[in-house]
Amino acid sequence: MIFQDRIYGKIEVTEPVILELLKTPQLKRLKGVHQQGIYYYAWPEYHGNRFEHSVGVMLVLKKFGASLAEQVSGLLHDVSHGVFSHVLDYLYNKSEAQDYQDLRHHRAFDEQIVNILENHHLKIEEIVKVDQWPLLEKPLPDICADRLDYTLRDACLVKKIDKNFVTRVLDNLKIINQQFVFKDFSMALDFANLSWWMCRFIWHSEWGEAIFQLMSQVLKRALELKLINEADLFGTDDLLISKLRQSQNQATNDLLDKVKNFKKEQASINKKDYDFFSVTKMRVIDPLVKTKSFLKRVSELDNDFKNKFNQEKVRVREMYLKILK
Repeated sequence: MIFQDRIYGKIEVTEPVILELLKTPQLKRLKGVHQQGIYYYAWPEYHGNRFEHSVGVMLVLKKFGASLAEQVSGLLHDVSHGVFSHVLDYLYNKSEAQDYQDLRHHRAFDEQIVNILENHHLKIEEIVKVDQWPLLEKPLPDICADRLDYTLRDACLVKKIDKNFVTRVLDNLKIINQQFVFKDFSMALDFANLSWWMCRFIWHSEWGEAIFQLMSQVLKRALELKLINEADLFGTDDLLISKLRQSQNQATNDLLDKVKNFKKEQASINKKDYDFFSVTKMRVIDPLVKTKSFLKRVSELDNDFKNKFNQEKVRVREMYLKILK
């Protein structure tokens, strides 16, 4: 099968286990889960989905020589995501760690997926442990395949970079001691600054945190009123929106309208008069770069980035959000 990926171009995939998994309902469902969560509902131009990202992670792992088992784990790493991606973290008070989907990951492998893995002699207990794979997952602030793909993919989506930048990043990376390392400091700095910009102005901007909080209110209210159930949280975004609208409940429909008509300039910081207090995840990558004798982080080589990195760590831990009418 030839994949036409929106940022990596044409890539051939021939591994039977991957081709079978791509046809499963669990993976196909991710086409209906937007990568940027609820952003899409207010700003339709943010139209990436979790399926694209999952395939992208697998393709990155394939490119950098990961084992087939690690590629499969990468392909399946997001099957546990609920509707609107990380909105469920805000619903269940996991916004700081943003790991609600990780905690339920083992429950998301249905019988069909388990059978496919077993038929190809892959151990389910290894595939499900995403954090055991050295290229797929690494603690922040390191690069890993997951973080690399969503940084580049999301940045293309918002037109911060183009596919030429993606190619330059991938060509400049190498694997040393099971870690992604940049060959060139200049490229490493460009990527680090991109990661900072995405965290500051897209992923965890004031407006981003505000709209995630608003949508979590919608879901909380709908669950309380029994307009939806927990199973609905693991369908698709459009199905859930449709079910909420069809309920014709005034309270939830008013909240949905507030989300849909939300403007970025409505969100501001106000410690004295705020609607939400948000503590969220600092996603800035501080990549390793190969120097003459050592591996060093960009923050060790560039004071400007070091300052931005440290300031962002503080900012995301204390966000008093006011939503202007």
